Amino acid sequence: MPEDKINLHKITFTFKEGFQHEKLPVSVSTWWAANMILSRWAMNAPQNGSYDKIDFQVEWEDGTTHEGRYDLVHTSIEAPCLIRHVREFLEFQAGIARPSHMTEERYAMFLARFPASLAEGCAKILSDYTLGDQ
Repeated sequence: MPEDKINLHKITFTFKEGFQHEKLPVSVSTWWAANMILSRWAMNAPQNGSYDKIDFQVEWEDGTTHEGRYDLVHTSIEAPCLIRHVREFLEFQAGIARPSHMTEERYAMFLARFPASLAEGCAKILSDYTLGDQ
């Protein structure tokens, strides 16, 4: 990772549907450890088209945070990857990754429902913060 980017401080899982052993909240200091937790939980996640909702918060060393929800499916359906999930959300909200099922017009209309500061904040995280382990 480039040294000029702000490093991850911690990732905290604050809520989980479905079966669990851990008492929440649970915090880890790497993206890899977060994916390992999700992978363990995914072994007991639904396989029938539904999912377990997982609420999380990412915090970087300067105190900047990103909160979101991860829809966890069984490992036989998809291997969990929190980095990919966060990156795709940030790129979508920053206006730089239009999904193929949306027209340019529909994407612009969707983004217009949110304050410009949201897109700016997402772009800042993408440019200034680490989204991976060193």
